Amino acid sequence: ASCRQLHRRARLALGPDQPAAADRRAVLDRFLDALASGDVMLVASLLVDDAVLVSDGGGVVSAARRLVVGADRVARFFLGLLQKGEPVEVEVAEVNGGPAVVARRGGVVTQVLVLDAVGDRVRRLLLVSNPEKLQAFS
Repeated sequence: ASCRQLHRRARLALGPDQPAAADRRAVLDRFLDALASGDVMLVASLLVDDAVLVSDGGGVVSAARRLVVGADRVARFFLGLLQKGEPVEVEVAEVNGGPAVVARRGGVVTQVLVLDAVGDRVRRLLLVSNPEKLQAFS
């Protein structure tokens, strides 16, 4: 009985179950299409209202120093990155058991983006730009 109660509390603390990999891929594809459109409202509509972006540059490359919170702010952050960044090659790959966006410049992985979805909307985005953590992708 004690183990069942611990399990129940842990599941409540973790929140709702993650959608299946195919559903997460569909959410990721819609997110990428919205980014390609350049429409802030469309991108924001795919995010939950309190969406959070966590960015990790490892102190080596430019990254957001604080969490970016809110659908509108996260949408504007990504569209701003696309406007001022150099062209990149983007592919969807499996990272940590789910779909992720892998960005390359000149064949070198520069960023990996993982989305955490709830239903058909994005709840959390993890953007890794830290070169040390990206060595595994080389």
